Amino acid sequence: MNAMTPLLVSWMQQYGYPALWLSIFVAAVGIPLPISFMLLAAGAFAALGDFNIFILGAIGLTAAVCGDSTGYLIGYTVGSRAFTWLERSRRFNLISPQTLQKSRSYFNKRGGWAIFLSRFIVSAL
Repeated sequence: MNAMTPLLVSWMQQYGYPALWLSIFVAAVGIPLPISFMLLAAGAFAALGDFNIFILGAIGLTAAVCGDSTGYLIGYTVGSRAFTWLERSRRFNLISPQTLQKSRSYFNKRGGWAIFLSRFIVSAL
């Protein structure tokens, strides 16, 4: 179990819907958080009468859409500049320019499928 899980569950108990929305949003942007467990815990709290299941559904949907859109916006505005900065020759290269060029050509060809598989299929498994 992730060390963040008890902290996130306690925040959800203490702050309610805003803490759940924020944690789903942050996870949708790309920060790895145990959101599946958080949603299961929220569903359990809803079964106990602490949360409304319809509000939980709306929170999950809006937070995921807003987080995905924010992640897209960050990639759209900063992504190409970050690639260009990484491709420049420097004394110490963490990633070689050839590797970056290969990844750029791969994502130009198969980027849509890569995002689909990583965001929807692999996450569900």
